[in-house]
Amino acid sequence: MEAEYEQYMAEQEHEQAMAEQEAEAYQKMMEDKADYQYEKNRVSENMIKYGGGFVKALGEALSHADINNTMRIKQAFSEYWERYKDYGNK
Repeated sequence: MEAEYEQYMAEQEHEQAMAEQEAEAYQKMMEDKADYQYEKNRVSENMIKYGGGFVKALGEALSHADINNTMRIKQAFSEYWERYKDYGNK
């Protein structure tokens, strides 16, 4: 009976630890998502505000892009992304 109780308690502790890890992973995911959205919006706004004709259009497209297209824009135009990420904020 005591061994069963110890086994039960060990299982409960394991489940609690797993739940805490899942909560931490979810929190990190939400923080990453917020950071991603903030950076995307900042780059898009700066492109629209400070860019030339092509970059303004790219910023406008970025403002409508889902995550897949955002990543495509970020990879294809990485120089612009880096330039406009902090443009006007320095």
